[in-house]
Amino acid sequence: MSENAPRHSLSLPDLGPLRSQNVMINGRRTSMRLEPFMWTALAEIARREDLSIHQLCSEIDRRLHDGRPAPAEDGGRPGKRAPDHSSLTSAVRVFIADYFLTAAKASPDWNQPPAEAPHAPAATDRATGPTGEPRRPVVGRPRSSDGARAVA
Repeated sequence: MSENAPRHSLSLPDLGPLRSQNVMINGRRTSMRLEPFMWTALAEIARREDLSIHQLCSEIDRRLHDGRPAPAEDGGRPGKRAPDHSSLTSAVRVFIADYFLTAAKASPDWNQPPAEAPHAPAATDRATGPTGEPRRPVVGRPRSSDGARAVA
């Protein structure tokens, strides 16, 4: 990486519509809805760890329940959550973020400042966008004289 090259574009990948896919969790079929980008990330993790997506999701489900089966009132079905647990889909998203964050922190340049840190706009810049064009007003409830949203 060159000294002046940005580390990341800080752009949001094209999330696309949620995509449902069946996965086998400990031998039982269940369905998860994730963004296409998350399915791609999950497949990449499975490839790196030499697992199938089904095996990886089974391990995430096991960790979600701390080794306990899903609650009996849900029939022990995978992905069903106890009142104090997240859903399987949420756990998969957190797992993906944690996996890649852990990998990034292991990188030798993790603690290096970016070549050019993005700047936060000063209070005087807020009337214009990043390229100096006037910002469009926000459509919604009108604001009161103190700037707070009016309550309907």
